[in-house]
Amino acid sequence: MGDRPVPTRAVPEVVARVGIDLDPVDVTDADDARWLRACVRVPEGALPVVTTTWALSPFPLEDRLRFLHRLREAAAGRAVAWVSVEGVGVAPTIPTLGDRRASGHSIIGLAVFDRSAPRAQAIGRCWSRGRLLAWLVDSWSEQRS
Repeated sequence: MGDRPVPTRAVPEVVARVGIDLDPVDVTDADDARWLRACVRVPEGALPVVTTTWALSPFPLEDRLRFLHRLREAAAGRAVAWVSVEGVGVAPTIPTLGDRRASGHSIIGLAVFDRSAPRAQAIGRCWSRGRLLAWLVDSWSEQRS
């Protein structure tokens, strides 16, 4: 969709996959730190990536902000990335690009936490649970420069 090609930057090698379990994890529950422990199990030198896909919308804003706080905690000793695909305005810190809530699409976001304020950006839009994608940039490296 649109006139931008799929980003051409090489996909990094996956050095480990750390599963939590089949039960949903309440990322806002301070007593349920399974996903934080999973980040710690990622080998040194590798970037832990937390992914949410349409998982945050049932939570009120306060709990979604608590989720961000937990990501910052996980990044206390190393960088942690968060890739999100959530409805417009659902993922805190991910820009909405002026899009309205309930607009029929979701924002694909990327945030990196590394002992400072998160660097967050919208990198695409998707419709029909990912059946249709529109990339907003040609590559991640172009936005970082």
